[in-house]
Amino acid sequence: MKFNLFKPLLIANVITGLTVTIPVITYAQIPNPRILIAQETKELDEEMIRQAMEAINEAENREDIDAMLKFLAPFSISEITVEYKGNILTTNLEGVNAHRRMLKDTFALVKQRETINDYMTVRITPDGQVGVVTRVIFENLTTKDDQSFIVSGTDIIRFAIINNQPKIISVKSQGWLEPRPTE
Repeated sequence: MKFNLFKPLLIANVITGLTVTIPVITYAQIPNPRILIAQETKELDEEMIRQAMEAINEAENREDIDAMLKFLAPFSISEITVEYKGNILTTNLEGVNAHRRMLKDTFALVKQRETINDYMTVRITPDGQVGVVTRVIFENLTTKDDQSFIVSGTDIIRFAIINNQPKIISVKSQGWLEPRPTE
């Protein structure tokens, strides 16, 4: 008869409340080389991020949601905060479908946008795994019901390489909206 040490230790643990640690023997396993090759990725660089941001901006100007979302990782998370007349509204988005709905709703409200000024900086982590874009933008915006606003915003956009492509993994956006003075 084979003696199983696990049951008496489990019973003793339940009765006394003691925890018994049993050493575990592990053996090294040679990784499958095909898996390692499939997991190799290139590092991010500033030019790669700038090209992605340029394509995103062009798609945004055309209101091409699909072209914008092709740069979004399926698991991306965004936090968007907008301040208007002292009120603050924060929206959290998770995944591509939530971002699609938000973009569709936003584009449906806007009649015209004009960029007054914008700039961005790009920083790559030392290991080349994450790129961080800080984008600041100032715009004149007119809604479909002819309300005019001055909009300013700061976006922190994080990229990573996914399937050998730069993809947005998170966005934190802080925006301010003020009625444009009448002339």
